[in-house]
Amino acid sequence: MKGRLRPAPPIALCGLAIGACIVLPPADPVSWPDTRPAILHGSVVPPADDILTQLPSDGTLLLPIELDDADESFQYELFVDYAAAGCLSLSSCPSLVGQGAFSPSLTAKDGGIMVIGVSFDTDVAQVRLATPFCHRIEVVVGRTFAAVHVPASPGGDSITWLYDADGTRQACPFEDAATAAEGGGDGGAEEDAARAAQTAVEAGDSAPTADGAPGQQDP
Repeated sequence: MKGRLRPAPPIALCGLAIGACIVLPPADPVSWPDTRPAILHGSVVPPADDILTQLPSDGTLLLPIELDDADESFQYELFVDYAAAGCLSLSSCPSLVGQGAFSPSLTAKDGGIMVIGVSFDTDVAQVRLATPFCHRIEVVVGRTFAAVHVPASPGGDSITWLYDADGTRQACPFEDAATAAEGGGDGGAEEDAARAAQTAVEAGDSAPTADGAPGQQDP
């Protein structure tokens, strides 16, 4: 598992005579680097590689998240029409319409994959999605967040859906939808990481934590 220290067992060197064993001390524990939670972009529901003209009737986006640790907690932020200039802090970011935390306990049969449900069925999200324009619905995941839209080290991942609210598919170029589905590893967060992190420090805001964010959610 990543991020854990795994001690090496002691080594015994024994001669022929009884009791003539020298037990060497264990080697220094091996430290495995932390890695970010990763979204399986090709398996999200609804698919993100085409323009949406209807939203899921249950108000939920389904995202398979690949984790290296079976008990690795992580957080998400949900945005509608995110713009860095309009998100100076957690308390002043109109496009941030949802956030939460998950504390999985996966078994071997899960294969390190947890499917989460992210709900956009909130008043603030519905108001933003009601206008008849092309909307960008984005989910950003990270173990924690350094600032709004910015996963803390070791980074995070994101995925974006394009939603044409008037149902004509004319407001959103298909090429943009294909690009959005590809994601960006750290999901566009790197573009405004320095600015947002500095702003958060100056404003005195702290990132949501596993204890402070909404509790564990079931997919």
